[in-house]
Amino acid sequence: MRFEDCKFKGKHEIRTDVTKEIIIACRESIPVFNELNIFTVQDYIHLLLDESEYNVKGHYFYERSTNIRIPLKVFKIVAIEYILEHLDDFKLKYPG
Repeated sequence: MRFEDCKFKGKHEIRTDVTKEIIIACRESIPVFNELNIFTVQDYIHLLLDESEYNVKGHYFYERSTNIRIPLKVFKIVAIEYILEHLDDFKLKYPG
């Protein structure tokens, strides 16, 4: 079941903790991270998590077709690569 559709106690804490871990990895790996809109980055990470499959009983993300667990390291790599490929979409936009 997609993480977005799961209902269980502690879901908010899992989303918060995983998001923080991914942002820390992005901050360390993306040289221009300070030029990015943190809210856009968070929105992307939440979308990434929400669309991923989650096992409520085992409390882990997994890939549906193979039923293989997805470690946090994979989410970090996916987020960093996607943001780097779409930097302009994540940059702060100043009026003017």
